[in-house]
Amino acid sequence: MFKTFAAALLAASVSAADGYDYDYTDNGANWTTLVELCGTGTEQSPIDLTSATPTESVVLSAADYFDVTVSENFEENGVKQVDGLGDVDEEDENAVAPVLTLTDGSGAQYTFNPVQFHFHAPSEHSVDGQLHDAEVHFVHTQTDSGALFAVIGMIFSQSVGGTEDNEFLTSLFNAIDTRTGEDASGADVEPSEVAVLDFLGSQDLEDFWSYDGSFTTPPCTEGVKWSVMKKIQPISDAQLARFTQYLADDASFANGNGNNRVVQPLNDRTLWEKSVASSNDDTSGDDDSAADGANALVTGAAAIAAIAALSF
Repeated sequence: MFKTFAAALLAASVSAADGYDYDYTDNGANWTTLVELCGTGTEQSPIDLTSATPTESVVLSAADYFDVTVSENFEENGVKQVDGLGDVDEEDENAVAPVLTLTDGSGAQYTFNPVQFHFHAPSEHSVDGQLHDAEVHFVHTQTDSGALFAVIGMIFSQSVGGTEDNEFLTSLFNAIDTRTGEDASGADVEPSEVAVLDFLGSQDLEDFWSYDGSFTTPPCTEGVKWSVMKKIQPISDAQLARFTQYLADDASFANGNGNNRVVQPLNDRTLWEKSVASSNDDTSGDDDSAADGANALVTGAAAIAAIAALSF
């Protein structure tokens, strides 16, 4: 239903054969030979998340997201892109399409529909000059017009977030392993789903960075509203290895480089920062704040059951 211009652009950038139609040998520094905008654009991503301007005007709100399965033609060694985040059953008259609403730092409000999510390892955004282990991007396209895009990013780091299993990644890998309807032994299994709803709902949506940027892959399209969550996610050794075995641990991939684009200059943009600390005198209530934001992210079925709409 929402296979729009955003999906077409992203599909054009990703090879069905090996996950990429462009190389990361120079972490994207050579992409100017592929697409001029990658070199001349003034609002490019990723950036270093530092020295942000505090604001209370930036707001994310959304409703009706749901868990998804992984398609059988999924490429394990690519960006691990999972599609179908906005695909509702059009024959189901009770189906509700997920919607993201964003009020940016200027006060302008936009609505978007989710398209897909994918991963980069190491992270693309740096925090105070430091890259972390991995990053997931939830990509959205603007409702109806498709002229703008929105990406919600979360960063994974063993040094900051911890080395325990990440439940979202566990659900992802389970969904990958069962996508064909068979397990490793060939026995029939029911394809499992990626726990998108729980993962997005667990985020503290009063604590994130916001800025205007671009896609981090060719064609480096600008007009992307970025929201990067401040909470750093845990990732276990085994989970991290499942990314790096195809990237930093594989010399045949970009000489062992990851699939992250080099950090871009901020130029004249403003990096906005919405922070729990700036809106609460006592930050010990952060967990409660996260829970309050989480309980509003709902599936269509839950919405029909009258669970409250999200503010995230």
